[in-house]
Amino acid sequence: GRCGPETHIICDSGVSIPPCAGNIFRLPLRKTFTPARAALGALSIVLIRLGSFPPEAFFEGIRRRDAALAGEIEKKTASLLQDTDG
Repeated sequence: GRCGPETHIICDSGVSIPPCAGNIFRLPLRKTFTPARAALGALSIVLIRLGSFPPEAFFEGIRRRDAALAGEIEKKTASLLQDTDG
């Protein structure tokens, strides 16, 4: 298939994904960020884990529209990453 060793999949822990050659990260996204914000939380995790874009710029972009939301996503992302690293 199209999933190789360089592929990274971040999904909610409640979603079933067939086995693949990539790296699958199952995280409680909907529980942590709410269902409406799970994709935003997943994106923040991707940016931090893979270093593909400065997370500070991502959070600043959100902060310009909604400071409270940016703070919430940033705090929950840090907490979730700490829980998975520990």
